Amino acid sequence: MKLNLIEPEFLMNESIGKFPVLDEYSLRQLTPSIFSEKTKDKFLDFTEIIDMAADNGWKPVYAVEKPSTKFKNQGNTPAFIKFRNENMQLSATEDLFPELLLRVNPNNDFTSLESGYLFRQVCSNGLIRGEGEQKNYNISMGRNSYEQRLLQFMNSFGKVNDNFSQIMLPVNLMKEIELTEKQKIDFAFKSKTKARLSKVNAAELLVPRRIEDEGSVLWNVFNRVQENVMSNLPSGLHIELNQQLWGLAEQFAK
Repeated sequence: MKLNLIEPEFLMNESIGKFPVLDEYSLRQLTPSIFSEKTKDKFLDFTEIIDMAADNGWKPVYAVEKPSTKFKNQGNTPAFIKFRNENMQLSATEDLFPELLLRVNPNNDFTSLESGYLFRQVCSNGLIRGEGEQKNYNISMGRNSYEQRLLQFMNSFGKVNDNFSQIMLPVNLMKEIELTEKQKIDFAFKSKTKARLSKVNAAELLVPRRIEDEGSVLWNVFNRVQENVMSNLPSGLHIELNQQLWGLAEQFAK
């Protein structure tokens, strides 16, 4: 599914690092399906979930849905909100924060919280752990009462926080591995193949955009290749591709 990003017009005077936190008005403009009456009647009042996220340290920084061309489809469109937690800095040497994704699809009987996302502030990278390591917490809407659904979300937020305690293990491993020139080219070539960037030279993906990403350490090579790959793609979440690039980096760490 190709998702289009709509830029918000109004933001709160609050930020995580240099990135603004979305207020409720912006969220309603960006993801109207999540806040529609139909979604509220079928699922939950998601303003309560936004408040619950904030109580757990998670603040919305990105929201998007596939725009509906017909008013009658309002409330049927899959939508996403990304949250970032500034209270859980994961690295002592760089600004690396955990993120999670709220997925709401009014056409299904469940919604979900997904952990395994990382945000690297120095380059605005959105990183996603490998598919096998990512944790999804599905909230069943079915026959559960309103109170049971809220409780499921509350429990899921607790599990999400616990999951991030293990997320730095592969990161620290990548920071210990030096790649040869041949390995760096191989990594860049396989990355561009996964991204289907046939017109981009592999060597171009290895060009660092900042001092922090220079060198041959796998973590730095992965970050600069990932950022260069994303700069050659249209705006969007690119979840599956990010997972594939993370998985590729882990293969080079073995």
